[in-house]
Amino acid sequence: MLSVVAEPTVSEATDMSGIRQPDDIDHAAPVAAASRPSDARVYDYALGGKDNFEIDRQVFHRVSAIAPQIAEAAMANRKWLLRACRWLARDVGMDQFLDCGSGLPTTENVHEVVQEVNPEASVVYIDRDAVVVAHGRALLEENDRTHFIQADLSMAEKVLADPVVSRNLDFDRPIVMLQCLTLQGISDLAVARHVMETYVAALPVGSYVIVTHPYNPTTAASKECGRGRSRRPRGRSSPGCGSGTGKRSCRCWVG
Repeated sequence: MLSVVAEPTVSEATDMSGIRQPDDIDHAAPVAAASRPSDARVYDYALGGKDNFEIDRQVFHRVSAIAPQIAEAAMANRKWLLRACRWLARDVGMDQFLDCGSGLPTTENVHEVVQEVNPEASVVYIDRDAVVVAHGRALLEENDRTHFIQADLSMAEKVLADPVVSRNLDFDRPIVMLQCLTLQGISDLAVARHVMETYVAALPVGSYVIVTHPYNPTTAASKECGRGRSRRPRGRSSPGCGSGTGKRSCRCWVG
């Protein structure tokens, strides 16, 4: 069984459905290049981080003018994904994590949360931003259970075939995959669907997918989507609850 840990609260707090990322955002800029914004550094600024430039702060304020809750949503997203990872490591016993679009390291990171529970847990971070990868590798120089690769998460086949991924994650055992505030970067819905289908198809039975995604709950499309969502009381030890059957069925854990 494949389980999906999904959090609607962040999505409902922020209206970003009509926002396009600026075309000039640079996803692979060297550390010294401060003339082009980076989505990872914009997110870092939203979280109160210091690894960003003036151009990134300008983009944040442009988006905030349209979606004033963006900083609140970014913080809620971060807190929730760490809570979900802690629960999966501690209560479910998961020890393999694939974090897609991880962003810049912050004061508390996925590997720190899960390795506090289980020091042998393996974490692979994926990000297309060269700044993120350079910073992450420097931070994790002495951690042989955590790895960074520079890759575009929308190229799922390439990510899954990367030797760092295949060497450090055992695809014969359950894996936790994170897609938290990442999929809005794929503007074509068909492409986004294919990307997720590719990742999910590669995950072993018993795996979990952690997903957060911004949307506008007032639009007709979002209301239609919401009709199929079942909300159930949250258990004390988990970020949500749900059920499902079948080898590839999904359990939706709603926070």
